[in-house]
Amino acid sequence: MTQLQRNSPENNDESIKKIAKEVLSQRAYICSHPLERTY
Repeated sequence: MTQLQRNSPENNDESIKKIAKEVLSQRAYICSHPLERTY
């Protein structure tokens, strides 16, 4: 059960971590259209 929760598409932890690393590395927020995914 925990493995299913870890790999579920609703769990966006990996996406959030990827975005956070980009924001911190560039020291700026990458602005885009709200419906467009930048990750």
